[in-house]
Amino acid sequence: METLNANILHDLLTRVEKPGRYVGGELNMIRKNPGETNLSLCLAYPDTYEVGMPFQGFQELYHLVNAHPHYAAERVYAPWTDMERVMREKEIPLFSLENQRPLADFDVLGFTLQYEMTYTNILNMMDLAGIPLFSRDRNEKFPLMIAGGSCAYNPEPLASFMDLFVIGDAEDLVIPLMDLILEGKKQGWSREYLLETLAGSDPAFYVPSVWDRKPYPIRRHIVKELRPEYYPEKPLIPLIEIAHDRFALEIQRGCTEGCRFCQAGMTYRPVRERAPEDLYQQTVQTLRNTGYEEMSLLSLSTSDYTGLEPAIRKMLPVIRSCHVSVSFPSLRLDSVNPELLDAALSGKRSGLTFAPEAGTERLRRVINKNIRDKQLFDAFLLALEKGWKTVKFYFMVGLPTETPEDLDGIVRLIRTLHDMSRPYGYIHINVTLSSFIPKPATPFQWEAQADPATLQARIDHVKQKLRIPGIKVMTRDPEYTLIEGILARGDRQVGDAIYRSWRKGSRFDAWSEYFDMDRWMEAFEESGISAETYLTPFDTQTLLPWEHISPGVSLTYLLKEKEKAYREEYTQDCRDGCTGCDVCDFTEIRMRTVDSGTVRTFTKAEDPIPFQPLPEPSSERYITRLEFSKTGLMRYLSHQDLFRLIHRSLNFLRLPVRFSEGFNPRPRISLGYPIPMGFEALSEYADITFNTPVDGLREKLNSIFPPGLRILKTQDVSKDTPSVMQATCYLDYEALFQEKVPIQKIKQTLDELAGMDQWLITRHHPKKGNKTIDLKPLVDNFTINETRPSIFVRFRVQETRTGRLDEFLHIIFKKEDLPPYEGRRLKAGLCTDETTDIKM
Repeated sequence: METLNANILHDLLTRVEKPGRYVGGELNMIRKNPGETNLSLCLAYPDTYEVGMPFQGFQELYHLVNAHPHYAAERVYAPWTDMERVMREKEIPLFSLENQRPLADFDVLGFTLQYEMTYTNILNMMDLAGIPLFSRDRNEKFPLMIAGGSCAYNPEPLASFMDLFVIGDAEDLVIPLMDLILEGKKQGWSREYLLETLAGSDPAFYVPSVWDRKPYPIRRHIVKELRPEYYPEKPLIPLIEIAHDRFALEIQRGCTEGCRFCQAGMTYRPVRERAPEDLYQQTVQTLRNTGYEEMSLLSLSTSDYTGLEPAIRKMLPVIRSCHVSVSFPSLRLDSVNPELLDAALSGKRSGLTFAPEAGTERLRRVINKNIRDKQLFDAFLLALEKGWKTVKFYFMVGLPTETPEDLDGIVRLIRTLHDMSRPYGYIHINVTLSSFIPKPATPFQWEAQADPATLQARIDHVKQKLRIPGIKVMTRDPEYTLIEGILARGDRQVGDAIYRSWRKGSRFDAWSEYFDMDRWMEAFEESGISAETYLTPFDTQTLLPWEHISPGVSLTYLLKEKEKAYREEYTQDCRDGCTGCDVCDFTEIRMRTVDSGTVRTFTKAEDPIPFQPLPEPSSERYITRLEFSKTGLMRYLSHQDLFRLIHRSLNFLRLPVRFSEGFNPRPRISLGYPIPMGFEALSEYADITFNTPVDGLREKLNSIFPPGLRILKTQDVSKDTPSVMQATCYLDYEALFQEKVPIQKIKQTLDELAGMDQWLITRHHPKKGNKTIDLKPLVDNFTINETRPSIFVRFRVQETRTGRLDEFLHIIFKKEDLPPYEGRRLKAGLCTDETTDIKM
């Protein structure tokens, strides 16, 4: 087993925009020795680290696999284009975060299929790993390629590339799957025999190569009960800023409302609610073990959860004590109540989100969204009265039977809401217009899809009528919708187009700067695919490409719901009576709600240790100054990421950090001058203000900090002591060159510089533009070490202004002649006068 050499990794990371994407080292990361485990799985997310890290499915599988003593799970995310370019140039294979291990060395590579527009990234990651793309070209020496997730209900576009698809929930399947793969490894089974054995072991395992020879029933797997052990008490905490950077608490799985466009609402049935006691325990343990400042209640329809109010009441003291804000996504408009809003307002306020989806009650009956206009108005008014300033609304355009009157209905609703908000000051109303895509396993899977030009015209119709201050309308180019629809409802011929599009350069198709419609259309044409075929209705009598995959809901039910849509008939919530979708067997597979008594609750002996709130702030302030070092992979943390890591570590330790006052309180943590990205720092300072004295801070922080970040010393200082920024007088840097440099020429240049009156350089600022400055007054002294070789330079700090090592080196060397070097900040020097000198 080989891991990436540290010097090679450093060379890669110094060439990319966001090196923190590739370093790992997160709080709660599990790093096992590959030589001490029997089977390894690499969880692969086909998008950037920032997009993939919030995905809860990875957190759960990572936890479950690593809890097994003989198995190890690591992670990999799609490298951004700058990283891909360097990796291909240097011929470095794609590697995991935990051990920087090449993906080809793993036993299993597991991709999640959350979004069709990431499919080309899957091929790109496999290619970067040196793994043959087509399953027919792989033998026993390559990892088994497995995929699962919401897009697996139509696996056919990727069937030529994957060995196996897991259909449905995976929490109680992953270990049996690993067990069987390990058995095959021990017994020396051929790849073909292993896949045949896997195909016969569970109907949720779809193996295309086996099914093609001998079709067998494929049926979605359903976890009967959401057990507490599925959820990690110590989830991974990112070191860099990511999307949805918060603790997501899954309160239930499934939805009973039956929206006819919603794939998740159909495929996650039946509803399985978690007990409030379980939610409370996970909240306490997770906030103890993470330090998150925000949490979100995760479900398809939060307000449908039976135990929502008692769960919120029980969690509120914990939430408030930890200064945690709560967001309630997917609220149903007719169930918003003051207690929920009070809970959400207990911390930092985030936006409140509602999804009426359609502008008229008629079209809502078509899509089975049972929301009346009056309910929307009442809920919005309640939010205003509770002090909300930002409210988001989601609508769709292009829905079946949509008319101009339905589009005008969106305008009328939003204008009415805007008028209602006037007495409450400036209110932000954000409107998102999404384009309808008929997805597999829904009653609308046979429907036509509007072409991009038609969708754009409908979007423009709404946007033009909502050009009102305070209303922001967000949309996406409908051309994405066409490609997504083809990938969602395609067959294996579409897989050929995915391959061709990737070969033409398609990457990150979900990102507007990389999406190329022409490239996709060329790939479709070369594959013999007519895009217009996917815009017309599908024949209900014709076998669909995904029809051999049973999603749980029956084909009969989906057809019945399609017919009811055109009759504008509403189907009741299945909490109010069975609607006949055929998912439940009413013995093991059935709805499990809190009030039915079928969900496990904790006994008194099992109840978690009561959560102890932190002391309330007093008039006294206690400031501790830290001296710390930042080396190894931690050198790639940005200034803001370092601030976040320290804050979360203090929260993790339940230390009484003092917060600022005002609308958006911030922890009183003061860092010194930012350390250049990629530079090791050997002696830096930070101040932290507490509400009460804290003992053993150095040992406590070092016990949880990732390797490379270490507290060297601590010292209590008075509240009158100047801040670290104010007290810093000089910054010492060293440039260590990685190859021979012309020493005599450098000496001559340094001598010439010493005799010059000015050292003019151009400083670039992304927002303020270019500025010419004189660097000489900021340089205190400099020396060259011939034996290393290296250059030392000390910069003065003058009224918060200081120099940069790269600027100094560009004066010595012409920019194009600057040799590769490793930068270090040796010390941030504090002033030595009596009022500010801190004896560490």
